[in-house]
Amino acid sequence: MTPRLIYSFLIISNVWLALGASAWGNEVSQTVRTYAFPTDPFFYQPGPGQELANVYCIICHSAEYMYTQPPHSKKTWIEIVNKMKRAMGCPIPDDQIGSLATYLFQQNSTSPIPPPASP
Repeated sequence: MTPRLIYSFLIISNVWLALGASAWGNEVSQTVRTYAFPTDPFFYQPGPGQELANVYCIICHSAEYMYTQPPHSKKTWIEIVNKMKRAMGCPIPDDQIGSLATYLFQQNSTSPIPPPASP
C-alpha cells in the first residue's frame, strides 16, 4: 500500500467512526471538523485527455503514480483503464476509455512537471 492510500484509509475510517459515535451516542456532536488532504506534487500535463485523467484517475491515485509506471503500449493502457472500470469501479463512460488510454499512453513516456512553487 502506498502512503497516500494508507492516509486516505485512515481518514475514511475516522469519518466512519465519528459518524457511528454520533449516531449511537446520547448526544449529537455539533463540532465541525475539517480535514486537509495532502496535495499531489505533480499534475497531469496538458494535452487531449488531461481532463479525463483529472476526473477519473485522481479519484483513486495521484498523477505521480501514472508517471512512475513502466512503458505500456496503447493496447495495454486500454486494458488497464478497463480493469480500473470493471474491478475498481471507475465511473468512466465506455466511449471515453479510448481517449483516456491514448492520453495515458502519450504521457507514459514523459516526465511529470511539478506545479509552480507558491510565492
